[in-house]
Amino acid sequence: MSSDDGGHLSDFLGAKATQLPQSMRALGSDQRQQSPTAIGQQEQPPQAILGAGEPPGAASDVSDPSQHHAGHPSRSQLPCPDTKSPSQLDSNEAPWERLESPSQSASIDDRGDMGGYHTFQDDIEYWGPRTSMAICSQAGCRTTVKLEKRPTKERKEEPGLTDSLRFTHAYFEEAPDAALGIVRRSCFEARLRSFWASSEAEDDPCWYALRNVIFASGCRLVRSGEKGYTEAHRESWSYFDNALSVHAELLYFRSSVMGVQALTLMAYFAEAVSCRMLQYMLVANAYRLACGQGLHVQPAPSWNLPEEEKSLRQCVFWAIYCLDKQVAVRSGRPSLIDDEDINCPLPTSERSDGSVNVRYTQACIKINHLSSVTRKMLFKASAWRQAPRHLVNNVTTLQMKLEELRASLKLQCQIDLPMNITKPPAGLNMQQALSIQFLYYNLVWDIHTTLAHPWFRGVTGLDRHPDFQVQISQSCAIVAETSRATILDSRFIQLDANCPMPVAYYSPLYAVVNVFINILCDPSGAAAQSDLRLMDVASGYFARLEYTTDSQWSVPLVKDTATIARTAVGNLSRHPGHIAQQPECTSTMHPALPSLNPVYEPGMDDNNTSTDQWLDSNLHDDLNLEMWGIWQPGSGGESYTTDLYPWNS
Repeated sequence: MSSDDGGHLSDFLGAKATQLPQSMRALGSDQRQQSPTAIGQQEQPPQAILGAGEPPGAASDVSDPSQHHAGHPSRSQLPCPDTKSPSQLDSNEAPWERLESPSQSASIDDRGDMGGYHTFQDDIEYWGPRTSMAICSQAGCRTTVKLEKRPTKERKEEPGLTDSLRFTHAYFEEAPDAALGIVRRSCFEARLRSFWASSEAEDDPCWYALRNVIFASGCRLVRSGEKGYTEAHRESWSYFDNALSVHAELLYFRSSVMGVQALTLMAYFAEAVSCRMLQYMLVANAYRLACGQGLHVQPAPSWNLPEEEKSLRQCVFWAIYCLDKQVAVRSGRPSLIDDEDINCPLPTSERSDGSVNVRYTQACIKINHLSSVTRKMLFKASAWRQAPRHLVNNVTTLQMKLEELRASLKLQCQIDLPMNITKPPAGLNMQQALSIQFLYYNLVWDIHTTLAHPWFRGVTGLDRHPDFQVQISQSCAIVAETSRATILDSRFIQLDANCPMPVAYYSPLYAVVNVFINILCDPSGAAAQSDLRLMDVASGYFARLEYTTDSQWSVPLVKDTATIARTAVGNLSRHPGHIAQQPECTSTMHPALPSLNPVYEPGMDDNNTSTDQWLDSNLHDDLNLEMWGIWQPGSGGESYTTDLYPWNS
């Protein structure tokens, strides 16, 4: 497999010169009144989308979008994108395709503070757009985001040779991040045996941190099967504490690629559902150290690196890249890595010791790269100064890129909606297949909830423009379809202390929120009853999560939202006359389109309890539902009234 396999993502700037449907070309009167300053966009000449392996100037045939959506009727009607070239993107090359020195991207002004936050005494913990922490209680945030006590100065005694090899074997055979090739197994095991055979003390902090973080990961895997969740976390954390004790030495003393490996593994260790969320800072430190070692660029011939070393450097860097992009999406905070600064090639070589799965690694890289492009096109400050038509066009462009990506991944790993357990992807285990599946779902949502979530359409004014309703309706259908698939796929999650938090918590919760919104937007819809049953399935999954984690992860909100949704559907069926009158401006909307206006007008239920009273008595006091708006970029807590452009006020 060659690095040319990434060609499907080689040109994110262009779109084929096709005409939009009439419904997508016309602009509403409100749009025509916007000033050029407010819109901040100019039309660009049409460009062509290049297919994989095509030379510049050879355009692939994308005039019929249905060919990209076979088997998915809800996607087949997506309009072709406009011929605008998004100004946010600085290059039409994927970073691994750059063989010259990387160019510096133009700086983009950061947008105003539209995110959420929690306060702890005198401190503020900021969570930006799209973070699941927005709907967590204060107690939940307090127990997950930071360490509560100083690390002990006493270090845990390292395991003997037998346990060291046992933990090492468990890491390379079972750890979720082992397949990314961050560490070469044969080299590590050889040095470990030499370390135990030597009578001389070794004080290299890089080697000390590396072996202890692998002991931590392996110990957690072994003890999960022997002693359960809490004990597995307690014992493994002691070894992680050992690695963390030399953190400052890794950063500020003379370091090496091994130091980058250690920090990267520490960041991935913290991805587990049993850990505090320390990966935000750890992966940032790993990236800084990696740049100091030149891992982000293609090695110069004068470096005289052997091919094995080049392959290792590629794997380490792209592991950092993938985690940085995932953390940026989940936290709503900026990514540290600018794609324009890197030209590291994709890993293409398998290893004789089996310590890298190239198929899995490339799939992770490509999905996270498209996620990075999505952030630039939809979430950056410059993206929020464009007209609604350009925003809709960016969504349709990204959807085409998403389908191209999915088609390319079919050769590497299978993405079904939901997963087909009878046909596992070749070369991937269930854990890897589920990770790829959920990464794909998250990317779909990050693209399409921009149009599907009602509070975002409200602040951008898209609900006032009937010209965009076909695309909005299609985005709603895509979000609903993939969210249902995620809830069904949750039955395949192996919950224990090692399960990655994005798989165990973030993706299922994101899906629940999407299905919940879909029900409330149209409680009389044909899918409402089946969606209610899916909400019950999700409640059962989160009950299993709470049980498995010894109540560390308790998410009563899922059961609350299921109850709220069932109440909305039940009230509508009992009181069909309580249908809210829609404003005249929505009369031309697509009939399947959810709007900002409630379909059910709150009244009295059979127990003479108003909807507001029911909510007050059934929701937890410390849940801040006003923060739900930050699941969308550009909307703060008061999502219907916040000024979209605070810098213009």
